[in-house]
Amino acid sequence: MNAPANIKAMRAMAQTGDMPPAAARPLEIAVVVLPGFSHLALHAYIEPFRIANAFSQLPLFRWKIGGIDSRAVSGANGLAISVDVTIDDLIAGNCGDLRLDLLAIVAGEAVEKQLTPQLNTFLRYVARRGVSISAIGTATWLLARTGLLADKRCTIHWSRLAAFSEVFRKPRIRDTLFVKDGQYSTCAGELAAFDLAVDLIGSQAGSFIAQEVCRHATVQGQRSGSNRQTGPSGLASSVTSLLWRRGAWKRTLRCPCPWARWRTSSAFPDGSSNACL
Repeated sequence: MNAPANIKAMRAMAQTGDMPPAAARPLEIAVVVLPGFSHLALHAYIEPFRIANAFSQLPLFRWKIGGIDSRAVSGANGLAISVDVTIDDLIAGNCGDLRLDLLAIVAGEAVEKQLTPQLNTFLRYVARRGVSISAIGTATWLLARTGLLADKRCTIHWSRLAAFSEVFRKPRIRDTLFVKDGQYSTCAGELAAFDLAVDLIGSQAGSFIAQEVCRHATVQGQRSGSNRQTGPSGLASSVTSLLWRRGAWKRTLRCPCPWARWRTSSAFPDGSSNACL
């Protein structure tokens, strides 16, 4: 159901000159979905914009669903979603009345295989144009593969933190809900996509509307992007996994160090280092 507009509140905002800057022209968003995407992340990201529009009775945000081609894209739960515009259309400018302000990408679990030459060209083209890019969930992996996240702070879903840290050296990964660094924003995905969307609503339409979106969605307040994710044990778990994946534990067991040295310089999962590694 649509959020009821608070007309009295909107009139008060107009009288105080606190009308949202987005009221002059909607922020236009293309949300590109890749096979196996999370419906939870997709709708957690889009629905706050719909609620903001309905509450304010203003077209603050407009969006279209994008795809690699014009075929419907199936999510991880097997449900398919139709595509409004292809990435080739976005490059050529053949996307109807959409003037692209923001590109959001929602990738699937098999993200390691999803960066095709076509998608790589598209992402780098959008970046060169200076369009803001948001990677939701595993889509951070795609941006890192293109090299666009070099020396950028970023995040990814906690289940991929260890693998990401192992594969990519230049991005500065964080165990947080979402990270904004210049032109790029990255998000842990799932319900953290809601937090990223509400943060965008706050910056574009004002904190009052952002708070009302949270209230309508029965969310108790707006979560900060710096909040840690709710994985089993966050980044500490990821670092432990990384050590095991690199075989550090086995190398430590084979090290002919005296037991006294072992106890003072071991490479155990608590994060301490070993001089023999």
